[in-house]
Amino acid sequence: MRPKIIYLFPAISFGGAERINLNFLEHVRRDSFNIQPVVLVRPWEKDNHITKRLVELDYRLLEIPVALTPSQQQKDRFRLLRALRLFLQELLHDSVQLIHSHGYFADFLAFFASCSQKIPCISTCHGFISTDAKLRFYNKVDMLLLNGFDCIIAVSEALRVQLIGHIIHPGRIVTVPNTPAIPSPKPRPAQDRLQHNVLDIVANDILLGYVGRLSEEKGLPILISAFRRVQTLHAHVKLVLVGDGPLRKSLKKMVDELGLADSVIFAGFQESVEPWLYLMDIFVLPSRMEGTPLSLLEAMAVGLPCIATDVGGVSKIMTHEKDGLLIESDSIFALENAIMHLIKQPKLRTELGKNARHTIETKFSIKQWARDIEILYHSIISRHTNH
Repeated sequence: MRPKIIYLFPAISFGGAERINLNFLEHVRRDSFNIQPVVLVRPWEKDNHITKRLVELDYRLLEIPVALTPSQQQKDRFRLLRALRLFLQELLHDSVQLIHSHGYFADFLAFFASCSQKIPCISTCHGFISTDAKLRFYNKVDMLLLNGFDCIIAVSEALRVQLIGHIIHPGRIVTVPNTPAIPSPKPRPAQDRLQHNVLDIVANDILLGYVGRLSEEKGLPILISAFRRVQTLHAHVKLVLVGDGPLRKSLKKMVDELGLADSVIFAGFQESVEPWLYLMDIFVLPSRMEGTPLSLLEAMAVGLPCIATDVGGVSKIMTHEKDGLLIESDSIFALENAIMHLIKQPKLRTELGKNARHTIETKFSIKQWARDIEILYHSIISRHTNH
């Protein structure tokens, strides 16, 4: 009989972590495991991309509301307890052998369900966002809970070191770097871009691009400031930001105040980012913190020359001046110089893009990545059964 595994994760936003979850649920061997996705949702944001995709993949999913109303309308003081009650009810339906959670809210449910039902649990740690006091508090609570998990998957070695620094036993942490789905190679002809009306570009424009959440930890004000300085030297440069998030309004305001409204395109959330990557000339990831960024892996996979800040696990993916350019974080000057360097050297852009594609093809396999997680599943279930 296939072991029943609860796969618990939020669908509150759609970024790298969420794409990773969908990638796993698409590539896990369902003839070996009975995977039950349990998705944490906001009821007023139902019919999101994640739940739609899970239905397409023929999963029977359970949705658990994380709040009754938007927080600005009224406080929902019992949301954790209500979600935990609903989650425990689901566990009583079938014989669950493992819970796999993602994120602090999911970790809370998994930990207390594990304690009450004696079910082993595993958590994937995608990184800790600590941009305000509330998130820092949640992160501290999450760290305490993670000490009670049977295993923690860190998506980068740097994140593993961070977890150990928070007094989590090294023996409980396994590093499994994120892995992209590798698309078939294809050219990026300028004509395709000219037909893409949203961009409003001409043939000799150089298009810089970013894919990801529009949130503070991504360093986007640095990117916009550097872009402004680049534009004073190269008028035929444009920037497209693919994604959505809490900083969208403030970034748009910044762009307007700097007089860049005609040169910066806010593409918004896109269910598929690959077509947008093929429209870009240079990919930029200006993050202040990262694990193993899926957006960078995906950009390298389509053969884009990439500029990324040397944070988290980025240097484990990309080698400076071989398959991309690594720069220090929070530096407008460093980012401006790197962009100008690639604008001036089209042959270098081609070489870095070719090498980036080769790196992904030779070092990353999404099927092997899924197998590595499956091996952890078998190991933890077996260990718990033998006890």
